[in-house]
Parts: sequence; structure tokens; C-alpha cells
Amino acid sequence: MTTTEETIRAAIEAYARRDLEGALSHCAETVRFCNIAAPGTGMWTFDCQGLAAFREALVEINTAFEIEDYRLVELIAAGPRAASRQQLTLVSRATGERFDTEIADFWTVEHGKITTIHEFNDTAKLAPHHTTSPNRSPNA
Repeated sequence: MTTTEETIRAAIEAYARRDLEGALSHCAETVRFCNIAAPGTGMWTFDCQGLAAFREALVEINTAFEIEDYRLVELIAAGPRAASRQQLTLVSRATGERFDTEIADFWTVEHGKITTIHEFNDTAKLAPHHTTSPNRSPNA
């Protein structure tokens, strides 16, 4: 059985290589991905449950942005929970502009699989680089 830290590092490393399926292979079928922002402040609001919904959310993000660089800055794990900070270099497909930003994720891992990812991002950095504000929540 892998540790929480090993599982998260493997998922982040796969995603950094643009290996979406490799990253998703570290997630439980029931994974919950949550990225909540106040209306008008963020590009997306995601609160999706299940591997297929998470895949859709990641595809949508990757459709809006070319990810030039995705790197883990720090990871703190304790038992089944962890917190991480990643730095990203993105190119907006809407504006063509290249910029750097950071995200913070809070994770839960059970039985070697990621079950929850609660993500926070720099909405001020992302807002100028999009043209729509989709809402992907269970009640949307």
C-alpha cells in the first residue's frame, strides 16, 4: 500500500507530464473535486463527484489553458490528509497570454486512492484570461 504522500506525488507527477489518465489512475471511482469561487471572481466553480466528472473538469481546464509548467512546491501529509502548493505557467487559449500562478490543494487519500481534492487558486490571476464562467456543481 502506498502512503498518502506517494499517491499524491504520483498523481501530480503524471499531471505535470500531461498524462491525464495516469493522474486519474490514482483517484477513487468516487473522487470529489471541489474548486469553489464566489460568482464573478473565478473562472470556474467545480464541485463534481466521480471519476468521469473529474475527468470532464480537467479536460475543460486543459481546453482553456495550455499548461507549460506544473510543479509541486511543497507537500505536507499527515495520515490520510495532505496539503500541497503547486506553481503553474499557463497560456490562455482565449487571450494567448502567458502567465504564472499558484494553486493550493487539500487532499484525502483512502486505501491508496485519492478521494477528495479541494482546490484554491488565484482568481485575480485567472480572471483576465477567460471569456466564460461555467458552473460545474451537482446542482447546476
